[in-house]
Amino acid sequence: MGKNDKFSDVAKKLVKKSSNSGNGEDMERLIQENLALKRKSDFVQGIIDSSRDPQLILDENLNIISANRSYYEKFDTTPEKIEKKSFLSDLNHYRKNTKLQKILHKIAKTGSEFKDFEITISLKKVGERILLLNARSLFVKKKKTKMIILTIEDITERRRVEERLKYLNLMLLTIRNVNQLIVHETDKKKLVEKACGLLEENGVYKSSIIVLKEDDGNYYPVLTNSEKSAPAFKEQIKKKWLPPCGERALKSSEIVIVSSPQNECGNCPFASDYDEWGRIVSRFEYKNNIYGFISVRVEKKYLHDERLISLFKEITGDLAFALYRIELEKKNKETKTKLLESEARFISFMNYFPGAVFIKDKESKYLFINKYYDKIFGTSDWIKGKKTADIFPPKIATSLVKNDKEVLESNKYLIKEEYITLKSGFHRIFETHKFPIITNKGKKLLGGIALDITEQKLAEEKLLILSTAIEQSPSVIAITDLDGNLEYVNPKFIELTGYSEKEVLGKNPRILKSGEQSAEFYENLWNTITSGNTWKGEFRNKKKNGELYWEAASITPIFGKNGKKLHYLKVAEDITEKKNALEKIEQDLREKTVLLREVHHRVKNNLQIMSSLLHLQLNYIQDEKDKDLILNSLSRINTMALVHEKLYQTENYYSINIIDYLCDLIAYIERIYSSSYKVDFKYEVKSTKLNINLAIPCGLILNELISNSVKHAFPNERRGTIKVFFRTEGNSYELTVADNGIGLPKEIDIHKPSTMGLLLVNILAKQLKGKMKIERNEGTKISILFSDIRLRTFSKL
Repeated sequence: MGKNDKFSDVAKKLVKKSSNSGNGEDMERLIQENLALKRKSDFVQGIIDSSRDPQLILDENLNIISANRSYYEKFDTTPEKIEKKSFLSDLNHYRKNTKLQKILHKIAKTGSEFKDFEITISLKKVGERILLLNARSLFVKKKKTKMIILTIEDITERRRVEERLKYLNLMLLTIRNVNQLIVHETDKKKLVEKACGLLEENGVYKSSIIVLKEDDGNYYPVLTNSEKSAPAFKEQIKKKWLPPCGERALKSSEIVIVSSPQNECGNCPFASDYDEWGRIVSRFEYKNNIYGFISVRVEKKYLHDERLISLFKEITGDLAFALYRIELEKKNKETKTKLLESEARFISFMNYFPGAVFIKDKESKYLFINKYYDKIFGTSDWIKGKKTADIFPPKIATSLVKNDKEVLESNKYLIKEEYITLKSGFHRIFETHKFPIITNKGKKLLGGIALDITEQKLAEEKLLILSTAIEQSPSVIAITDLDGNLEYVNPKFIELTGYSEKEVLGKNPRILKSGEQSAEFYENLWNTITSGNTWKGEFRNKKKNGELYWEAASITPIFGKNGKKLHYLKVAEDITEKKNALEKIEQDLREKTVLLREVHHRVKNNLQIMSSLLHLQLNYIQDEKDKDLILNSLSRINTMALVHEKLYQTENYYSINIIDYLCDLIAYIERIYSSSYKVDFKYEVKSTKLNINLAIPCGLILNELISNSVKHAFPNERRGTIKVFFRTEGNSYELTVADNGIGLPKEIDIHKPSTMGLLLVNILAKQLKGKMKIERNEGTKISILFSDIRLRTFSKL
């Protein structure tokens, strides 16, 4: 029933009522009032129907009086279903909201109002809706009734838009935070760990998983432990397992959307963790490089939101770029480090390289020099940027620049010997290797290595001299390897042996063996040289023609700088003629020795004959003075005979044992005078050998001095001692005879003697070129100092 029909019924009732009462005026008034009310009601109803939001008019008991079209359309109802029925019975969801009931009852009683009361309801056709209720009371004065106008605004879409905008803003905030992270973070793992936290920080995603592909092919999982299945997921990733969504993402450049994890994710630990959620998965890809994938959990209502998907792609792309940048920076850093290390190694190598290394540009300006260059040329770092003409004298600079241009123009490797005068004034020879260098930018430079070959040139010259000397040496020179095989022989070897160089090289020197040396001889030779020592000796070898020859050889090892034996060197001399001459000399010497021995023997025998004759003559002489003269002569003869006897007993025939000689001489004198004098003899000799040229004069001096002391120092049978000293120091001798007798009278001058004995002593002392001195304290002591001049002369002979 419409609104106009309601008012017609009211009018009919009023007419009927007026007719019954017979009061026409009252009826007319009532009609007019109802018509006026109808116009007002139509006006209000028109206003209500024109509203886009659903509206209700309730009475004070919350029964529905009327509703507008929007209400009927929105809630799919009709006036018959709702009018005069309780507002709370119309929809069950209102009834459940006790707070709403209380507010409406309060408005009905107090005439107040409320605004923006939000309630969520679920409708059959449109599903869940969000409504915003506004209510105010109306009071009809004439009827004295209260009504409530309730406006219902459906804000579901607005809320969804607001929520989406909020979500989008949070995503934009997340993107900003991720971008800030990307700018500052330089470590891959730290980047994804922090990014994982940022994605959940603002509630954009309820959980996020990032699986990073490592260089070794394994995967590194990053996810928050808020997920109960996180530990199990990590363990499976370590076992090289990947979730199905991740595998799909790694194979496709498109976003992977998982709407039903339980059905799509199989054995993934997260498959049964949530029902109302889905997952968006994407791989990290930049410039065809795949670094892993990211999976986030989102509400299903956003799974297909293109804008949200687009923003997710942006986050994924930014992180992929960041991973690429970090990897690129790492590679660049590694490359830079390697370049620096390579440059450091290059510079270090160049600085220790035993040659002058340099790099120049096409204008001959120095761009690089090593320390050796600086050491040789004394240029230091100031040379960099300088031209060759700024460093070297004009003539040398011109030659160097000419060589530089030749290399750069021909693009060929050039080796030249360059003669350079250093600042020190010394001239050096360099073997310079010059070559073109093309840089990455196509720039052409000149590289060079200058090797100081001055010493090498000098060594080559010296080697040439030595080689010439060896080649022309009158000595036989041969070099063998460590096995003794011949590697080199000089012309003298070929001349002496009769073998050609071709016949002996590679052969062992045993081809020269004559068979006259024993195996032990060669074994001793080999043991000596293999132990690192030099062997010297003589060989009796055989020439190619069978002729035997003698050579005196020295064989020594040749050692390298490291102390290792490299070769054996033999230097020998043909001593065949010397050997033959020596054999003849030895034969002559043997003959002369026999002859000399016979001479000494005969001299000794003749002196003994003379001594025997004098002894016989002594028996016939009565005069004591004559006897004394005879005894003196016998003593002198015996002294000389004793020297020849000692010489006869030796092997060299030019020296005697002085100790034996003195003992025998003193024994003889003692025998002569023992019957008349009581004298003790003592002697001290500090020499063993005495030359024949000295022995006879010394023996005669001793005979005269000792005889003189025996006869004159101890008169009247006085007992005494005679001491004899014979000392030597270097080439000087001292002969001393001392007694403790009465002493030599002061009037006797030993240098101007009047007696035969002292005169003979002076003569013999002068013969020895000696000095004689006398001491007269407590007896007499006479010393003679002389040198072995004639011994030196003899030894030279």
